[in-house]
Amino acid sequence: MLKQNKRWHLFGALVWVLCVDSASLQGQDINSKPNVGIQAVLERDFPRARIVDQGSLDESLCDRQKNHPGWVEEDFNGDGRKDQAFLLLEKSFGSGEERIAYLKLVVYMQTRPGVYERAKIEESKAEAVEFRDSGTLTTFIRKLNAGEYQLPAGEVGDVKKVLFKTPGIKVIFCDQSSILYQWDQGTSQFIPHIGTY
Repeated sequence: MLKQNKRWHLFGALVWVLCVDSASLQGQDINSKPNVGIQAVLERDFPRARIVDQGSLDESLCDRQKNHPGWVEEDFNGDGRKDQAFLLLEKSFGSGEERIAYLKLVVYMQTRPGVYERAKIEESKAEAVEFRDSGTLTTFIRKLNAGEYQLPAGEVGDVKKVLFKTPGIKVIFCDQSSILYQWDQGTSQFIPHIGTY
């Protein structure tokens, strides 16, 4: 019997959203690197973590990525400055199917040239900013273009329309489940859009 690869959010809720047209998903070039300023911020705040890269992903479950799987640079709040989103591998234990990896989504907003402040991500909806991946690593991030998206709502089959006025972030699990994060100007934080199975 094949053992399925599973992941749990730190709060124990497995969530998903409807797949989004792949044309709306982008990221940084697979071989590019963040600027030295934001790298220094990451090393200060997360000295033991590393950015998820192509070598981290299980290519038998995830198609080979054309864009960087752990980094997105974009103006998420519409102020004209490039912000930075990262999927970090904080720690892992074991190997093969017994491996447990702990991942964290972090976003830094550029407040002035070369100065970054960590953004808040709203956590009250039982999503999580931190994820646990068992077995091989199958989680990556992409930029989500501004636009309107249909997401699950309430009962199975119900949908709601959500307008992203600025680009967002999509955390993607290779089995097609995902979470979308939208910047909310009123509360100055990212709001996740999720649904349950």
